[in-house]
Amino acid sequence: MVKLISGGSLITKILFQHGINKAFCVPGESYLGILEAIRNYKNRFDLVVCRHEGGASYMAETYGRLTKKPGICLVTRGPGACNAAIGVHTAYHEGTPMILFVGQVPVNSLNKNAFQSIDPDKVFKSMCKYSTTIKDQKNIKETIEKAISISMDGKPGPVVITVPEDIQFAMIKETNCKLNQIKNIKSNINMINRLTRCLSNSSNPIIILSGSKWTQSMKTNLETFAKKHSIPIAVTFRKGDLFNNQHKNYIGSIGVGPDSNLISYAENSDLVLLIGGEFGEIETKKFARFKKSDDKQLIFHVTSDPKIIKNTKSSYKILGSNLESFCKTLNELKIENKPLWNKSITYLRKSYESYRIPKVFKNRSNPGVAIKDISDIVSNNTIITAGAGNYTHFVLRHHVFKKLNTLLAPINAPMGYSVPSAIAAALINRKKEVICYAGDGCFMMNFQEIVIAVARNLNITFIIFNNGIYGSIRMHQELKYPGKSIATDLNNPNFLALANSFGIKAIDVDDPKHLIKNYINLRKGYKGPILINMMTDPFIINPQKTISELSSPS
Repeated sequence: MVKLISGGSLITKILFQHGINKAFCVPGESYLGILEAIRNYKNRFDLVVCRHEGGASYMAETYGRLTKKPGICLVTRGPGACNAAIGVHTAYHEGTPMILFVGQVPVNSLNKNAFQSIDPDKVFKSMCKYSTTIKDQKNIKETIEKAISISMDGKPGPVVITVPEDIQFAMIKETNCKLNQIKNIKSNINMINRLTRCLSNSSNPIIILSGSKWTQSMKTNLETFAKKHSIPIAVTFRKGDLFNNQHKNYIGSIGVGPDSNLISYAENSDLVLLIGGEFGEIETKKFARFKKSDDKQLIFHVTSDPKIIKNTKSSYKILGSNLESFCKTLNELKIENKPLWNKSITYLRKSYESYRIPKVFKNRSNPGVAIKDISDIVSNNTIITAGAGNYTHFVLRHHVFKKLNTLLAPINAPMGYSVPSAIAAALINRKKEVICYAGDGCFMMNFQEIVIAVARNLNITFIIFNNGIYGSIRMHQELKYPGKSIATDLNNPNFLALANSFGIKAIDVDDPKHLIKNYINLRKGYKGPILINMMTDPFIINPQKTISELSSPS
């Protein structure tokens, strides 16, 4: 006897059979069919109910980043879909597998300007890998399986699937899904041999790590290779957890406010090996460096992204390969160290270690001290989250990352990310502590999601950098219009009272150097959420300069 199930049930079943049993949502009447299907799974499917679609989509992005499976976000049409766009944008830039399901008006109401209706396929086209509307229940299985495959293959990214109400309730033959198989790209042996020769002949090579597809075995192989070869290793913007920061070969990040000695070395290197990811505007200094591979600077790019591999006009030497296989092969290469390499490593490592020490500002407290103090005592597996704002540069500079997947700070630098991301990370890693750093502006964008941390007693420490300004924008104002700030002062609530209203243990800290003892006292014998409102000096605008130093001509 043929068994019929609803369209919503088939969608949920396909997700479940792919090992996806968690989703993040704000409920809406336009996807009641999917919600009912999830309800029938009872405690086998965890539906995390959020207060804002932006928070839900950030959580889905975090899930995708940490599990390497598509993070699922469920929203209603129109307003819900628009609110969720920030998470889709983040996943697209980051290279995170994610599927946004948008409930929609019935098929016969499409393109008729129905209540709350938009055309998601047009809205999301520029910020996702694929977007489509299911207009026939017969296409559900093929569409969902295709969505999962597209989100994970090549450079991972978000997919948007719009599901009209009647499609969710339509009855269809029950069927098992076809599990997605990641396509492995065979390494280009000729290009690997060429890379080997060029590395052997290089005077000052550098390896730069980037991207989102890293696994522990890749990281282990690369660190084993680095023990045998004195080649400097750096990471791109906000990718500090791709390599052990305490390794002798690690020399820092090519991000915002980088170590000048690292940048000088990278710009003058005769061979750059970029593994995974891509160089963006920040790494290239608005596309002024790492322009192309030539006799002066050979640039090899190892990637599994078919679009890049097939680009015959690439300015780099493209080495198409499964990254896992390449890192294993790299570890097996026979390359002899050169005395100049050892000299460079010694110099650059010493420079990095000096760069990492918080600067002393006369009569002012550097919040970088608080970051260093936390970094010194927490477990190597502690997960750090950060959104956007100048506070993030203190985090990226002074926290020492040793393990993979311990830094959640997207490269598109979105405000409001750190709170929901911390919640999703804690839900996935119940035995680890998560530390959420947020500026006072960044925190207020999604603070409402803290109700989840309280309800589920998640092991999260929320640390607010409270300087009363939008620091990043103020910094740029001072650079262009010294002393003429506008729109950057913040009127903040009483954060202690706010935290207490959620039922969170919290404390005010008036000086960053006092943060560590208060953190220890609050965390002692307690695994639930805590909040520290840390007052920071608005004049210390970034890890290197005060506002007056920015304003004064040098």
